[in-house]
Amino acid sequence: MNSFFDDPAPIKNKGVLDDHIKEYEALTIHEKLDWSSSEAFKEAVKYFEVTFNNNPPIKLIEDVVSYFKAKKQNLISKIVPGALHELGLNKVENDFYSVKLDDKISISIADKKALVRFLEENGNSDEVKKTIVFPKGAYNEEVEKYLNKKGYSYTISEDLHHKTLEKIMRLRLEQAEKNKDKKEVTELEAKLGKLPPESIAKINNFEIATIRSKE
Repeated sequence: MNSFFDDPAPIKNKGVLDDHIKEYEALTIHEKLDWSSSEAFKEAVKYFEVTFNNNPPIKLIEDVVSYFKAKKQNLISKIVPGALHELGLNKVENDFYSVKLDDKISISIADKKALVRFLEENGNSDEVKKTIVFPKGAYNEEVEKYLNKKGYSYTISEDLHHKTLEKIMRLRLEQAEKNKDKKEVTELEAKLGKLPPESIAKINNFEIATIRSKE
């Protein structure tokens, strides 16, 4: 691992902390500026074009962006907290900046079912939301009447997978083109050739070229 991302070296004085804060603020301020029309942006583009004969590898540019994002993250998650801890502080404030350490948590779930069971068994059952899922086509008016009769509180959630929706709209566009060439269109064909109003959904059909090297 690059030594830049290793744990910070001991902080001997508050002046070093000030330098780290200034570095972080500079990164943050630069992110907020509109660089697209600036001379600095033009110079950066020119550098990449000259260096790579007008064809800079996108991966390299992405890596540069990732590097500076990581540098900023390193400052706020390692360098500055380490400096504050060495100074015996959890916050700093002066005329130029204020810094406070906040507790954050990151959760990566490997087994969601096991996690839910654990929470239910350990005092968080009220926070666990359960949804009853019926097999496809099994839910009908009789089921709804039964639930209402028994006084059960329930919510019906309706969703459509993104890929399924794409397939449906592609078929509708195809059917709409077929209908144009037909003298007579059945009621079903007319329905299947309709697109939703733009107030509901905008459907944009376009082409894109996929180029693969044979080398």
